[in-house]
Amino acid sequence: MSYDLQALKAQHGNKLSELKFTTSEDQELTFVLKKPTRSVIEAIALLKSDSSKTSKASKIMLANCVVAGPMEELEDGEVYATVLEVVGKLFTKASFEVKKL
Repeated sequence: MSYDLQALKAQHGNKLSELKFTTSEDQELTFVLKKPTRSVIEAIALLKSDSSKTSKASKIMLANCVVAGPMEELEDGEVYATVLEVVGKLFTKASFEVKKL
């Protein structure tokens, strides 16, 4: 898989990650992922609150967080599930401290 990292960074900023994995059929795949924006997180939260729309939430996550890679491979259930799981892990929160004043 080849992609222009500098062009991707110019377009998406420095919040990119590379996902490499091997399928059960020994196919090596590489995807470039980006952290979700606030608007993506809000849209997904809204959709996930309605259990009938979780599939749409997953599609929004992938459409907004997978920026490069063999997109046609996402039709394979194993690939789709793997990428979706890793994209879900991009939804991290900052560490924080709260103390009573």
